[in-house]
Amino acid sequence: MMAGMDDQPDITEGVPTQAISPPSPAADDQAVPRRSAGGKRWLWPVTLVLFLTVVFLPGGEKEDKQAQRLVASGMTVPAPHADVVIVLGKLFIAANDFIVEPQREELLASLDAQAKQSKSAAERFRIALLAGELAGGEALADRLEKLKPDLAEDSPLWTDIRTVEAIYAPADAQSPAPDADEAAEATHTVSPPTDEAIKELESRHGWFGRLAASHAKGPADPVRQAAERDGWILIGIFAAFGGILLLAFLAGLGMLILGIVLAAQGRLRPALPRPPPGMAPEGGRGVWLETLAVFLLAFLLLRIGATVIHARADKDADWPLFVQLLLQWPVALTILWPLVRGMPWQQFRHDIGWHTGRGFWREVGAGLAAYLAAVPVYCFLAVVIAIWLLIKQAIRKALTGEEDGGPGANRILELVSSGG
Repeated sequence: MMAGMDDQPDITEGVPTQAISPPSPAADDQAVPRRSAGGKRWLWPVTLVLFLTVVFLPGGEKEDKQAQRLVASGMTVPAPHADVVIVLGKLFIAANDFIVEPQREELLASLDAQAKQSKSAAERFRIALLAGELAGGEALADRLEKLKPDLAEDSPLWTDIRTVEAIYAPADAQSPAPDADEAAEATHTVSPPTDEAIKELESRHGWFGRLAASHAKGPADPVRQAAERDGWILIGIFAAFGGILLLAFLAGLGMLILGIVLAAQGRLRPALPRPPPGMAPEGGRGVWLETLAVFLLAFLLLRIGATVIHARADKDADWPLFVQLLLQWPVALTILWPLVRGMPWQQFRHDIGWHTGRGFWREVGAGLAAYLAAVPVYCFLAVVIAIWLLIKQAIRKALTGEEDGGPGANRILELVSSGG
């Protein structure tokens, strides 16, 4: 299961020997037809083609261009759901007094970049609210002015913008709502928002609307107190997670270096031996590669089926997503493919690690050590991927003048947050 030292005993300890002992050569020749070493070579290109097809196959959910235009122009205002923007807002409120000016500018630039990538006018409006919380009413007004040219004339966001402008207006600029005779003389004042306008703002924008409505009420407002409390909880969670990740990285780096040294000295050997002839289909060669190919094929069929289902369903229907989620679970059964091909259960159990080996706790400890040793490798690959995405975005911007779009909407999260 895991690697061992020179004194490593038989790793099949605890597994019945009669189930994994190799048969005699004569019996093996009679029971299992032998093939040449190249008999399974076709599996490699087939598996590679399946893998690339699964990776690059477009998603099954069809795009509705008209719906996207309505969202981009503000005619459709999607309800907010739990996402990174709300997390950022709570963090800003909690740590606002501790943010220095250079950091504030960097955070505003990050918000602007997210707004630029967004294809939703409502999301841009909510990001503008966070900018106002972070840097004041002037920052909010600048971003609302950039949003206005992209809004349709009948967008409900116009009402929300006027409401927010009235909320964030200086106290000396507000006055009671003028009547018809005084309207012409009220050019230098802003009427306070009505209760109905506040309710509409909160109903369309949820937490963002409640946060904006509480702007003039000060830090004692329950909405702001709850947001600040949640923000400090998030800061504590992120700090604890960062500390654990740092310790895991340092411990994993030490274990990775130790493993490399022991392997170079020949003192660390694979604890999962190659199955002896006769213990798996066709002499034990290729059955797990077959399993990978079968898994990829099942996943590909699921993607194709999802495409067909979404194409035939109504554009606003949610049931295709539930069907797709339900059909994903049988794909996990492809792990049993070696049993279908004739592998004995004891051999299968041994290959996937369902045995105690040299002892339960030793196996658990070895598994944790291997996971820790993989943390530095994961971090390195994450850095490489991040650099690649930055290069890709720079190339796209240089060639087309456009930046990559933001992450797509999470339909599962939307359904959960909206109660189905």
